[in-house]
Amino acid sequence: MSWNRRLGLSFLATLYLWLLSAHPALGQPVDTVLVAGSPVAEFRRATSISIAADGRMFVVDADRNALVVLRLSGEVEEIIGGPGTDEGQFDGPADVDPTNGLAIYIADMGNGRIQKFSRAFRFLENLPVISNPALSREDQDPSFRVGAGVTRQPSDGLPVSVITSRLDDLYVIESVSATVIRWDRDRRNSWVIGNEEAGEYELLAPVDLATSGEYLFVADSIQKAVMVYDLFGAPVRAIAKGRLVSIRAVKSRSGRILAILKDRIIEFTVTGRLLRTVRVQLPENLVDADYFDHRFFLLTERHLYRVLD
Repeated sequence: MSWNRRLGLSFLATLYLWLLSAHPALGQPVDTVLVAGSPVAEFRRATSISIAADGRMFVVDADRNALVVLRLSGEVEEIIGGPGTDEGQFDGPADVDPTNGLAIYIADMGNGRIQKFSRAFRFLENLPVISNPALSREDQDPSFRVGAGVTRQPSDGLPVSVITSRLDDLYVIESVSATVIRWDRDRRNSWVIGNEEAGEYELLAPVDLATSGEYLFVADSIQKAVMVYDLFGAPVRAIAKGRLVSIRAVKSRSGRILAILKDRIIEFTVTGRLLRTVRVQLPENLVDADYFDHRFFLLTERHLYRVLD
């Protein structure tokens, strides 16, 4: 082999390694490319999408302080909320969890609370979220039931994501403390997940939650990983730590974990084995995505796209 050829191959190898180190997400092979056409819905500043088992899509539009309910076609079925502090009103909502379609939870970030609604969007309950959950027993009754306790200090927490488990425990990312707060099914006791006691599994900038079976999955934008805990908060593993650059959200669908980045979706098994990388070609960055009936629903701040897988 000639010296020039060796030099050229060495240069290409060095360039490839540099690209992987500078852009870790490039290390994931692209198995599928999704090219979206025209959007099926528009928003002012969407932050989250979740699809219930009955096929209804729930999109949080933070600038409208509203929850937009859509059919799979993109047709708007209902708009819930509006700006304010009363029951059924929002201030910068960040996330939605429709669970099994029977109850709907909204992370009402600006009001420092989680609001719960029935399937028919009747307001049911409030849960205040404070930035230091260790003080909750002293400073407020954490009960989720209306009228069960009186809050003696403002809810200064910033809930940015909410999810429920199969055991009906409630998990909320509180962004001031950069932790996940877990409430039991009676909403009377709370625990903190991912604080400094978690060691290498400490959360640094959690942004989204998902659950599947026995596991809780937390997308962390500084760890650049999906951090995995059991449903009681014990650390289990970190998926693709340091490689999920610009991770925005995480979903659990059909036994798969979807890590949503700004321009791709990376699929893993629940144990962390890589399945495939889906590259998304859109005129805007992704903020969230979901999967239903062999279709991806891709959410940007302004638009919702539907793509057949």
